Amino acid sequence: MNGDMNGDGATGNDIMWIPTDAQIDQMKFVPTFVNNSNNTYPLVTRVIGDGFKGTLTEDQQRMLMKQWIADDSYMRDHRGEYFERYADNLAFEHHFDVHLAQKYSFRVGRQINSLELSFDIINVGNLLNKDWGHTYGDGFGVYYTPLSYEATASSSSTARGLHATTAPTTAAGAVR
Repeated sequence: MNGDMNGDGATGNDIMWIPTDAQIDQMKFVPTFVNNSNNTYPLVTRVIGDGFKGTLTEDQQRMLMKQWIADDSYMRDHRGEYFERYADNLAFEHHFDVHLAQKYSFRVGRQINSLELSFDIINVGNLLNKDWGHTYGDGFGVYYTPLSYEATASSSSTARGLHATTAPTTAAGAVR
């Protein structure tokens, strides 16, 4: 969950409550613009339709959130509970690289100089077998944050609001 729900000054470290459908129906969703004209977001394509480009209504976001939870085997079975730490991790990633290097030293006058030639193959496992060396996720340093929490302005300094987002966010939390 992206945001500072517990007020500790840090974002992205708060535990997530997996809501029931009835709880989702009571949530406030902020209108969110989504450009899915290239069907980048499979969930939006499946629930809303092909090539959607526009602002998602609260009802559309509710449908997306309900479907997202229903599609996840862990969350589907733990509605109305907190998401347990490490309960639903991605598969282990196997990456290995090859680095070959040869150093050549030569003397010029009194000084020894060196030249190193190297050859690297990154993720050589994937070169050998297309099923090896996969990276799970949507990129390095980019995380999908389906829920964002923002404090809302009101007469009480403790008032807060919850909204769901459907666009990926960067590690810092800004929508891409």
